[in-house]
Amino acid sequence: MEQTTPELQPISDEQPIPQPAIQSAPLQPPSKTVPLNPVLSLGAVALVLLIGMVGWLLYQNLQLKNNNDQLVQLSYPIPSPATSNKPVASQPSPSSAIDTTASWKTYQDPDGEFSFKYPPDVLIKTDNNINVSGIQIWKANLNAIFSGTLSSPYVDKTTVIKDMADLKAGKFGASIGMTPQVTIDRVIKLGDTNAKTETAIGQVIDVCSSVYQRTLLFYTKTNQVEIASMLDDKTFYNALPQYFTYNKDSCGADPIFDISQQKKLYDALENNTLSGSVQTWYNTFDQILSTFQLKQ
Repeated sequence: MEQTTPELQPISDEQPIPQPAIQSAPLQPPSKTVPLNPVLSLGAVALVLLIGMVGWLLYQNLQLKNNNDQLVQLSYPIPSPATSNKPVASQPSPSSAIDTTASWKTYQDPDGEFSFKYPPDVLIKTDNNINVSGIQIWKANLNAIFSGTLSSPYVDKTTVIKDMADLKAGKFGASIGMTPQVTIDRVIKLGDTNAKTETAIGQVIDVCSSVYQRTLLFYTKTNQVEIASMLDDKTFYNALPQYFTYNKDSCGADPIFDISQQKKLYDALENNTLSGSVQTWYNTFDQILSTFQLKQ
């Protein structure tokens, strides 16, 4: 049996091509994504940081306040009525410090050039007796020195003129002592005037005798003034016998100061490590200087 082939029809541009039907799920509308505004994002971050910083500052301020409150409570404890009825002791202040010179006597220079305070049991000496403890005052008139009518190995025109120039320049100048032995020398201020102090302990004046003194020297408009605080041999030996020795050939049984221990004694007195009358005498000289009033 002869098969026939179906005749193909030409496709016209005007005729649509049939498509097979496709079954699919209904389409959902796509979700919309809103883009972030970068300015708003940075603002939000800054706001969070700002809130955190403010919180931290408030916390630190609270801690500081608590610490200050604790310091105040430690420095000035106020007793609670439930625990104590005792009055609160006031805190001492520098202005309320005890004046140890309040009961001292006052020395007034007859010429009105200076004054100072001194302990009531200290003697103001009127002679140069080294065997008597006390305060010795010497005054030498400058006009008499410069004119040559007053002169000695230690007070002469040349020495005094140079000494005055040295002190004005802040230098110690000539030694106050009679011999150039070991001394403690200082330049100090009396008001606006330079003065000098010399400490000579165990200064030998002869084989069996020594001088124990602290001396202040200064110049007024009309005088050279020397003020010495002296301690006698016996008082010094009774307080510090370990600083004495014997020379039986020259001095017999009398003790004499052991000059080899002078530096050791100076160090102890300067460091205030001794006790007894010698250390008290040494410190009292500095207290006297603190009360000094010089009439300019």
